[in-house]
Amino acid sequence: MALDTAPRTAGTKFLQVAGEIDSLTGGDLEAEIYQELEDQPLRLIVDLSLAGFLGSTGLAILCRAKDVCVRQGTELAFVGAGRTDIVRQLQIVGLERLFIRNSYLEP
Repeated sequence: MALDTAPRTAGTKFLQVAGEIDSLTGGDLEAEIYQELEDQPLRLIVDLSLAGFLGSTGLAILCRAKDVCVRQGTELAFVGAGRTDIVRQLQIVGLERLFIRNSYLEP
């Protein structure tokens, strides 16, 4: 799994995830998400368009990230051009409503 971060606009952080998100790589993703949330941005956008696999560990990490974002007032959003498989997986844990289909948010 590869992670890349970049500020999008003032108050918005962007995290691009590439590769497998499973029990072996999930710790790296979770650490990066929490690092991005340390300064309490207004919004965190997680790009899942290059994620090869989103396992139960990855889904659990995204759920915990949502909980942290809610507590600190950060809006969490997911993007992923054309990834209906990712949307279906997010539906399993009730996160599909955070999936944004607007291409202006994607790199």
